Amino acid sequence: MGFIDWFLNGDLLTELRGHEIYALSKKINPWLRTQSFTNGVLYRNIDLALDPNLDRVCFTISGHTPELWAKIHRGPPQLFHRAIASLERCLDEGKTTEVHCVITQDNAPHLKEWFHYFSQYPDLIPVISPLVGSYDNEPSRTALGPLTLDEQEQMVIDIAGEKGRMWTRELIPDMKPCVLWDNMSVDVEGYVLQCCNWSPPQDVNYGLIPELIEEGRTLKEVWTERLANRMRNRLCQSCNMKAQDWRSLLESMKIEVKR
Repeated sequence: MGFIDWFLNGDLLTELRGHEIYALSKKINPWLRTQSFTNGVLYRNIDLALDPNLDRVCFTISGHTPELWAKIHRGPPQLFHRAIASLERCLDEGKTTEVHCVITQDNAPHLKEWFHYFSQYPDLIPVISPLVGSYDNEPSRTALGPLTLDEQEQMVIDIAGEKGRMWTRELIPDMKPCVLWDNMSVDVEGYVLQCCNWSPPQDVNYGLIPELIEEGRTLKEVWTERLANRMRNRLCQSCNMKAQDWRSLLESMKIEVKR
């Protein structure tokens, strides 16, 4: 477990309790790293992204021009420049920064241009991610149109030889049944989530952090409980972001939960 990934009202720049939340992360376990996502348009709140207890900022900017950005993010084109200003401010302040492009049917023809645009920033980590979601995630299905996961992955593989960290199903580490297996997520209310790959993610959770602290439990114990779940819930069963041999990988894993 490397990062606590906070879901802050959908965007870290909208959650004014951010400083308090990140401090709580370090109080829980000082060695845990924290990260959160933003589209970057609320530049006036950029100090939330610069909090010293927030170790990594991830921007979701799925278009490299104002026009494409507006089509995908459904906002006025001029907000693209605000998002770029927020990203550049984080880089200037030395914050570990990623920029994510989530594949849709609108930006799929422009992925190489997107990658080259953001490669101009030497300290920025560009990530192109296939768009996946649970079976009930209507916005994901609408954004993808006819694109399949295999087609998305091939688009990423076409660029994967260039500089940048690319996320595809082929890159799932050994002994990981699914791509989110090592990603414990915590939402803004403090619920420890199974993962963020369905809507709403709170459908499967492992308790509130304040209550866990009160009970004297550690995140390691909660994490072990999550692993022991072995994807038994219906949402995991329907997810398409699993390694092809996920069943045999799960069978080979020995996980003991002490309660």
